[in-house]
Amino acid sequence: MSSSRALILLLGDSITQQSFTNNGFGAALANWYSRTGDVVLRGFSGYNTKWWLEMLNDPSQSALSNGYGGSILQHSSIASNRYIITLFLGANDQSSDSQGVPPSEYSANILSIISNLRSQIKSFHPHLETPPTIILITPGPVDSTKWPTRSTSKSLQYASILSSISSTHNLPLITLTSLPLTSLSDGLHFGPTANKYLFSKIQETIRNLRPDLAPDDDDEGRPTVKMHMPYWGSLVGEGSGEKIQMYYK
Repeated sequence: MSSSRALILLLGDSITQQSFTNNGFGAALANWYSRTGDVVLRGFSGYNTKWWLEMLNDPSQSALSNGYGGSILQHSSIASNRYIITLFLGANDQSSDSQGVPPSEYSANILSIISNLRSQIKSFHPHLETPPTIILITPGPVDSTKWPTRSTSKSLQYASILSSISSTHNLPLITLTSLPLTSLSDGLHFGPTANKYLFSKIQETIRNLRPDLAPDDDDEGRPTVKMHMPYWGSLVGEGSGEKIQMYYK
């Protein structure tokens, strides 16, 4: 088992931005990885794929800044291929107002965002041969009585675009269009039920595609991902410092 913590990078709009709130899918992921990985949030309320792509294309923008003058994509977990990226955009693209992005442009933008992420990762880690695991997440349903510029039918249209990209480029896809409207907090953003469902689908996808990054126990109750730092009970008594030093050797 690797000593490197996993990195789970969440990219998206306001639904992702709110995912660290109580009962949010991001908070649930952070809890799942509390001792084995880092869940990093980059959600921007109101953003569409056009603005996301412009952020990625402009080095002066800090959408993926690590806060120390570098990029999150330079993370050591990426260098050791222990990372997953979720891409959850479309709730704003489908809008009929100034936030909207036409379907054909949405498709092109998603592909460009994926290409940009792959290119940046390759530039930082040229030794990596395995392409990044990028999980695509479709828009959810919309209560158009509360959000008249959006609709579930538009969500289905944009979800279909992601489904096509997923099939063509062999990328995992999580489809949310069948969620009940009652699972939403305000007709668009996620309530506890929708968040719980999305968390479970991300868990399922990680377990299927990257079981080496799923912090579960095996059939004999042993952890499949090495815990960051040894269990405290093993440090009781003499030689605790040496035990810590030897933990990853």
